[in-house]
Amino acid sequence: MKRTRREEFIACTAVILICAVCAPGGLAQDQPLDAVIELWEQHWTINADGSTAYHEKKHVRLDSDRAYGRFADPRITFNRDTDEVEVVVARTRRPAGGYIDVPDYSRNEVSPGGSAGWPAFASVRQLVLTMSGLEPGCVVELEYRVKRRAGGRGFRAADVRVDDRYPVRERVISITAPRNHAVSVWMPDELTAAARSTYRRSTDGASGVNTWEFGPQPAAPNDAQAPDWRIEPGRRFAFSENGSAAEWQAATCGRIAAAADESPLITRLAAEWTADQADGPAKLRALQEKLAATFNFVAVEPDMRPVALRRASQVLESNYGHEEEAAAALLALARAAGLPAGVALVVDDHVWLAEAPQDGFVAACAIELAGAPRARFDARHGLITRSRRWAGARVLSADGAAVEVPAWTDAAESRIELTGRVKIDSDGKYGGALTLRARGLFASGDGLRTRGEQERRLRELALRALPNIKLSDISVTALAPEAFEVQAKVESTEALPRLDGAFVMHLPAGEPFEQHVALPLGTARRERSVQLTGAFEQQVSLTFTWPEGWVLEAAPDDRPRQSLGAASLGQQVTRDAAERQITISRQVTLARPRIAAADFAPLHAALSELRSPAQRTLVWRP
Repeated sequence: MKRTRREEFIACTAVILICAVCAPGGLAQDQPLDAVIELWEQHWTINADGSTAYHEKKHVRLDSDRAYGRFADPRITFNRDTDEVEVVVARTRRPAGGYIDVPDYSRNEVSPGGSAGWPAFASVRQLVLTMSGLEPGCVVELEYRVKRRAGGRGFRAADVRVDDRYPVRERVISITAPRNHAVSVWMPDELTAAARSTYRRSTDGASGVNTWEFGPQPAAPNDAQAPDWRIEPGRRFAFSENGSAAEWQAATCGRIAAAADESPLITRLAAEWTADQADGPAKLRALQEKLAATFNFVAVEPDMRPVALRRASQVLESNYGHEEEAAAALLALARAAGLPAGVALVVDDHVWLAEAPQDGFVAACAIELAGAPRARFDARHGLITRSRRWAGARVLSADGAAVEVPAWTDAAESRIELTGRVKIDSDGKYGGALTLRARGLFASGDGLRTRGEQERRLRELALRALPNIKLSDISVTALAPEAFEVQAKVESTEALPRLDGAFVMHLPAGEPFEQHVALPLGTARRERSVQLTGAFEQQVSLTFTWPEGWVLEAAPDDRPRQSLGAASLGQQVTRDAAERQITISRQVTLARPRIAAADFAPLHAALSELRSPAQRTLVWRP
């Protein structure tokens, strides 16, 4: 059929647009940015009398209302008992010229969400500034100082990003300290090489000012499940005045130990909570579980906490406290129970910097028992063991030893093997048997000790393989650290739905591994790599049989195993018409805990194919 001129014009226009979008420098790569940080300065001052100050200045051009939420209502956190806040500039520069200052009624003081309502932390406040006159092209300008009196804990160390999710045109960091103060600074080599550093003396000659100018920084896209910014090169600046790692650790642990006092309440609770336990680890576990069940854990940033903690007796009487106070309470209970307990610090290995130790690095303040093997418990989350929460952490013991909790980097260590045989009855209901073999991260941690926890783990994984089932006759055949095997009978909770007289089974779209290892499958496009809980293997094999006289009209088909960089996956389908049987086997392997951005799109496409309705639907016609 001959095309009209209008159709030819539309076709040519479409080709031109596609070429423009796909070509380098085309529309797809020249989309306007939501925001640009034109200036970002951070300055820390440490004075000889022990007082400190933090000064920040930031100018952000907002080119889209998508960025308003982050910059329209900046919050300045401070401690009312020790800090003085000065807002130097808070205004909006309009695209057409002129400024709109933040009015007095748009400057409001509130409590941070994590500590609001708890009397001991009522002094922790936030000044909320609501910017006016926002429109595309405007520039939000904010400059403020927080001065802290001597005796406060904060502003003596920091760990900050040099870049941002939006491009940064000018980035400056400075530290002012007395010339006889030792301040340790850490940057990755590539950042050190790129920075322009200067040193000058203060006007009175008593202090020195170190300044680093980093120049323009490209945007670091905020992709879901991207690695922590501390991992990726060239983005991190840290400093500390806390001395060596050993000195900082001793001070931190000493602060917690000093708060672990004695009281009649502590003695009574320790005796009651450990009455049925014989050995030390069991007693410490019982104390932790009883404490965690009722205690209110309050989120307070380390810089906002007082140097001296409340005494454990006060904390237990009030039944709330922040992380360090909870650790002191657990330590006091352990000592009252006669346990040889001390304090250990848990840090994420990718966060820890021995060159610039600071309170913000602490992931948990654990209480540990002396002896071998050592048992360590976090007041809130329990046993420190190789689990999804703690894998990749480093434990700094009171005796100076550092113990690594290995990350899940070897796929062969972590495996799900789920096999099932399902018989479909003539009424559309079905039942059979299911076997789960799990190891590594799928059977890790302290969460399989009870019958209820074991059944819940099986149910979570089984419901990602078969729809609308209930489990019975559950039998655990193997249970060991990082190994779990269980068998169960399955029975449908309802008959298969019918469509035009045929029975239809829709298998769940998600994979069993997704219960423990999440993947950002919302979009295939990425600019940064994907960080996983760990590497793993999965094998799911389901065999279905059906009544005589039924015809299998639709079923998944073979998908040859594909190797996709760090991943491989495939599906095999075996039919046996004589036995009225079909077996569907799926394999998924992610060989590394980090997937490169370039490798994710092929993996996303392959997984989407396996998750598609065509590969998850079986249709039988009686």
